[in-house]
Amino acid sequence: MKIKSMGALAALGGLLVAMPAAAQTCSPGGIGLDQAVTLARTADLRPDAIRAAIDAARAERAIAGFRPQDRFELSTENYPGFGLGSDIENLDITGRYTRVWERGGKREAREALADAGVGVAQADMAVVEADIAYEIETLFVSLWSTRTRLELAQERLAVARDVQALVTRRVAAARDPELAARRAATEVSLAESDIVTLEMQRDTLSAAIAAFWNEDSGNFDTCSFHPRAPETGASAGAVQPPELARYEAQQTENRARMRLSQAEAVPDVTWGMGVRSFGLDDDVALVGSVSIPLGTPPRSSARVARDRAQQARITAEADALVQGAERQRRFLRQRAETARQAWRRLETSAIADARDALDLATDGYERGAFTYLDVIEARRTLFDLHARRIDLLETYFQAQASLARLGIESRSRPLPESQR
Repeated sequence: MKIKSMGALAALGGLLVAMPAAAQTCSPGGIGLDQAVTLARTADLRPDAIRAAIDAARAERAIAGFRPQDRFELSTENYPGFGLGSDIENLDITGRYTRVWERGGKREAREALADAGVGVAQADMAVVEADIAYEIETLFVSLWSTRTRLELAQERLAVARDVQALVTRRVAAARDPELAARRAATEVSLAESDIVTLEMQRDTLSAAIAAFWNEDSGNFDTCSFHPRAPETGASAGAVQPPELARYEAQQTENRARMRLSQAEAVPDVTWGMGVRSFGLDDDVALVGSVSIPLGTPPRSSARVARDRAQQARITAEADALVQGAERQRRFLRQRAETARQAWRRLETSAIADARDALDLATDGYERGAFTYLDVIEARRTLFDLHARRIDLLETYFQAQASLARLGIESRSRPLPESQR
């Protein structure tokens, strides 16, 4: 009996001292993050709308190169009426050709404004592509976290079932109370419930990523996530969100609009030449005309004032964007570094201490100094620390994704093959 008891104790110690490896293993394969971003950008309809806007802006550029249309006018006077005016011989007919002489560089200003409109549309494309990349990366981080938690839960369930089998034998042999069997069964039920929940979350996240290119699900490689120190050389001016490029394009467009408003201060001249036929005497004469609009400079000054106000507004909004992005950059970098340092401490101290505590509890249990509950508690602490490790890495990776959206740091680099 003593030999059997010592064998059971050794088995319990052996299965409880097993280290959770789920947070440390990786099996690469399937669609990676960069490939998923490319697939999403190809299938998403938002870039199509931007491309259509770019085509429209380029068409506006072609239209801007045309000068005002020439005109041909045909007019009559002394049209036959009634009584004394019924003689058709009195009909005068005038044919006139007119052209607008654009002055002040209006045509060039229109072309520059249209070119700037193309730049604004292209800047919108960068914003949409950044949004898609951010959406995919945050889903990838959540999928990585869920998969890692699932592997940890599966190991926890395996250990819980082994413990339940061992405790059931000990209760049947009257070595442990019935309460021990109930607690072991509860551990198994909780682990099974966690696995079901995590499997559903995993499938939901996989479907959410694949839905970007109209698939129901997909096989994704989440092995590329690995913590690294934030770049210490990044300066405060390194904030480059894609929205800033759009504001810069809008500033260029508004400056072109201002130049057009200034060019409109120079009035155009409309001239015309034609022929007039006098019906009564069958005489023919050349006619000419020149017209210049009045009140053009005041109207142009009002437009220039409007454009300057618009320029001030765009500049203020761009400065506010940079200010907000800079605040967010500081917060995210601090959050990422805090999570990374906490993860390092877990790796080098807390988890190592928990392993030592589990070894001591197992050894004490074999010597009769502790109960199996002490060993189970030590094992639970070790699993909880690994779960905490996953939480910290998820926080770090999400912060990195947000920094990438700000145009500050690239997405998580792959773990070198030699370290996998």
